[in-house]
Amino acid sequence: MKRLRALLICSGYQMVDFIGKSNSDGIDAAIRSLISVEHFSAGSLITMPVLYPSGSSVVLEVTVQGGRCFVTDRGSAYLEAELMGISARAFNREASRVAEDAGIQFNGHDMFVAEVGMDSLAGAMEVVASSSQTAVAISSMRISERVERDAKELLVERLKEVYPTHEVIRDADFIGSSNHTWKIAALVRAPSQTAAFEAVTKNHNSIVGAAAKFHDIARLENSPRRIAVVTSISSLGDYIGVISPATTSVIELSASRRKFEESIAA
Repeated sequence: MKRLRALLICSGYQMVDFIGKSNSDGIDAAIRSLISVEHFSAGSLITMPVLYPSGSSVVLEVTVQGGRCFVTDRGSAYLEAELMGISARAFNREASRVAEDAGIQFNGHDMFVAEVGMDSLAGAMEVVASSSQTAVAISSMRISERVERDAKELLVERLKEVYPTHEVIRDADFIGSSNHTWKIAALVRAPSQTAAFEAVTKNHNSIVGAAAKFHDIARLENSPRRIAVVTSISSLGDYIGVISPATTSVIELSASRRKFEESIAA
């Protein structure tokens, strides 16, 4: 507890016990669940209240020599990115930018502040932890954006194959019942029917975004058919229950021509 109090005071927190022991004990316990520290002969490991996209906490290593502190994420951001399937090249590109903007260093593996005084330790820890988390989050977002673009490209190509006599409009603007203009991956216009197709990936933002636009469009008086196209229905897991209610059908990109034709049939 003394170590925790010292860390919090160093970070600018002043713990004044004026609300009663039972309440303050509860608050102290909550703080301990957010921040923890383990001390070793070679340095200290601090679990910060900052989370990577996976939900794991950022852990920093602090070593002290002659009153000067060295703060590093020990390559934990690099490892997180690797576990998410992000290439080293893609991560290094984003991590270098984040580190430069934050005024810290990145050596291709670790994010760190080379040397700070004890009075600046709290700030250095905050910057390294935030930068470590941001590098992973941005890298993950870039990968998701690329996957979304690729999925959309494949969808449009498939629709042009399946509906050679219909008009296929990519990135079409469509006004929902809320009067909000949505960007639809592709609209297919047949002589008597219009269908909205959305490329959906197993990504939270992709699922929620597609569901939101399709729910809004579904409330129109003469709403078009709404088809979510996925790589694999089984891989969506329980996300299928999120997207299905907003659509008229969910089909796989590899589905037969007949399946696609049935999806836009009135």
